[in-house]
Amino acid sequence: MKDIFKANGGKRIKVVIADHDSNYTITLKDILTQNPEIWFYGAFQTGQQLIHSMNSPFKPDVCLIETKLSDMTGIECAKMCRTKKSNIHIMIMADDYDGKSLSDANNLGLNYIEKGSLGEKIIDQIITNIDNSHQDQIISTNKPHTNDEFLGLISELISVKDRLKTLSGNQLKAVIYRKEGKSIDEISELLNIKRDTVLTHLKRASHKLKLPNLWDFIEVDNPFTND
Repeated sequence: MKDIFKANGGKRIKVVIADHDSNYTITLKDILTQNPEIWFYGAFQTGQQLIHSMNSPFKPDVCLIETKLSDMTGIECAKMCRTKKSNIHIMIMADDYDGKSLSDANNLGLNYIEKGSLGEKIIDQIITNIDNSHQDQIISTNKPHTNDEFLGLISELISVKDRLKTLSGNQLKAVIYRKEGKSIDEISELLNIKRDTVLTHLKRASHKLKLPNLWDFIEVDNPFTND
């Protein structure tokens, strides 16, 4: 990531968020500001606020836009932002899977991510991994793979929710605690079971849930390979 940062001129990537949910904005800001390569540039609750800010000469590099803003759709907002800065990188964020928004985003060459999905865990890496050989396009989960492959990934992530009912009580509790960021030792204490048992629960839960490997959908050039 350091080499990519240098390739971008050593400049921090300016990111703005447009989302009516201020609590989610705070959460996302906390995630992004942990990465020193990202400059959290501002937050807006409406599309018009974001579009108006694009009149400034100091435009952001990346916009994270909710699918359903209070005054317009995220896609409409993205189109208008593109008229202000044609090469701006835009990521559409959805509360739930929305096939139409996903299709529209793909057609416009935008990134798409579900709030709370596994993709959110690596959102800062998605933003900061810039492929300079392809007009500085942000590495995303929908490129260079086909739409069908990406739709398959979304379908698998949705299916994970359905598979939760196959977990035992302790397996589900272990997964929930792990998702909340608790350590193996903390889960062991909370469930009053051995550490090895927690690991077994998580391993079996992962097998039952059939979690897809997101790294299969992210194109990353290896800077350490010899020419």
